Amino acid sequence: MKFYLYAPVENGQRNYQLEQKLSNLEQLFGMPFWSEISTGYIDLSNKVTREGIALLTAVMYLRNPSFFNRTAEIYQHLRSFYMAAGEPPDRVEIGGRKYDVDKASWPAYRDAGEDDVKRMWLDN
Repeated sequence: MKFYLYAPVENGQRNYQLEQKLSNLEQLFGMPFWSEISTGYIDLSNKVTREGIALLTAVMYLRNPSFFNRTAEIYQHLRSFYMAAGEPPDRVEIGGRKYDVDKASWPAYRDAGEDDVKRMWLDN
């Protein structure tokens, strides 16, 4: 079990902003809407209903702690890869497009702690 998964430390204090947003979303989809979604028939011809269900589904899927673990693994992989190379390159190619790399943030990324990785995950 991970504590404070959605509340990383910032400036020595826990930031509960995302926790509050998730709570507000859960309240928005509270009764009777939730029981209709989970046990009833939903009329998907209503655009607002479709958008609401899509939002709820995406948030519930992405907030799963396994995604945090995945973000931490990707972070460790990238960190190890670029530490072995000495530093990040000046440019990278992604999907056929070339991007300049801002190396100024490399020390902060390289030295990120668990709360920093949580913020990366939450920002996504």
